[in-house]
Amino acid sequence: MQLYKEDKITVRPDLIGKEAEENAKKILKVSPTQMRRIFNQFKALNNRIEKEGWGRIEPLVKLQKAQLEYTIRRGQKSAQKDEKIEWDILKNILKEALDSVQNDKDYRVITLYIEALYAYYYANTTKRV
Repeated sequence: MQLYKEDKITVRPDLIGKEAEENAKKILKVSPTQMRRIFNQFKALNNRIEKEGWGRIEPLVKLQKAQLEYTIRRGQKSAQKDEKIEWDILKNILKEALDSVQNDKDYRVITLYIEALYAYYYANTTKRV
């Protein structure tokens, strides 16, 4: 996932805008509760990075991949057949996002992306908690 413009400093506006909106429309059948859980996990780690620094939190970012695999697998087990495809799409989105993280700045950008993804998802989903 390309996070920055060519200058490698400026966040690509399309990442937070157009791409987040398009990807959100691909996962509208995912459970709102699980989407909230995923969003909260990203925000919590981002907040800890702000307080404790990247060095202490980097291993937890690596662990986050495993935790998200677990969350997605559980979601797929209880999903209808057509919903399982959307869980796979979400899995790929999150994997690509986390694979893009090399440092604390990258993680902050990914957290913004996940926040936008969640906002667009919630604005468009017909499922409600």
